[in-house]
Amino acid sequence: MQDEDSYYEGYEPSIIVDGTIELNDFPKVILTRNIPYYISIDSADMIYLVLRQAKVTVTDGEKTEILTLKYKKDVFPPFYYQGNEIKGKQGEPTP
Repeated sequence: MQDEDSYYEGYEPSIIVDGTIELNDFPKVILTRNIPYYISIDSADMIYLVLRQAKVTVTDGEKTEILTLKYKKDVFPPFYYQGNEIKGKQGEPTP
């Protein structure tokens, strides 16, 4: 049996940022932790990989907004951050 250090060799804990800003819609961001490739995880435990205590901000180059944590039970993951001020605009590049 491998020792734990060699089993996770090369693994570096990271935060994964998955965000979208669509035309005329508010920004949505999901933050999750990564896990080692070979680790076994039960699908019910995947919810614990979602970060729910972060400060997430977006800017349009002029205004900055702090996103709010939201919960929607019919999607996975059910926790995400969403804005309510800045909306996506056509033809504007990301600052």
